[in-house]
Amino acid sequence: MFLRIFSQRAANRQPRSAWRSLFLVLIFCGVAWAFWQNAQTQMHRLTANSNVWDDPPALSENEREALQKMIAQFKSRYGIDVRMEVLEVPLHAPASRAPQIYIGINPKTGDFLLEYPPWLRLEPDFANQIKADYIQPRLAKQQYAYALADALRALWEELKAQETIQQTAPNEHGGKK
Repeated sequence: MFLRIFSQRAANRQPRSAWRSLFLVLIFCGVAWAFWQNAQTQMHRLTANSNVWDDPPALSENEREALQKMIAQFKSRYGIDVRMEVLEVPLHAPASRAPQIYIGINPKTGDFLLEYPPWLRLEPDFANQIKADYIQPRLAKQQYAYALADALRALWEELKAQETIQQTAPNEHGGKK
């Protein structure tokens, strides 16, 4: 019995079980990684779908996807969430703790609501200008997706112009930033 411990057979079992244990750990890590990737994909799908609402359905699936791509580009550029809604009820921005831009249109009444964080420093009549220039003409043609896209594009251009002004403005020491 004592000699069996030192036999060739006993010596071969230990490395084989170590390889099996290592292989088991690798499988566990692979499954955990796959689960994580799936969870990330599902969360991305859920959050992307929550940025554009229309009730009753007024946007096609292609229009919704195009708006979601614009929102994703806006968020990657400026780090601000955007929520868009086409509703036939009175508009109000949802309460949110995170900085968020809300763009809502009511095709029945022609109402338009644009709410944004105060640190964006937009002109006081910026929302009225967007409504007159972009929203009302598109609502008259029932082009709701284009109305939302035009509003976001105008906001994007305004923020880009503000960035340009800040970059070219002299700092307090007289030099450029």
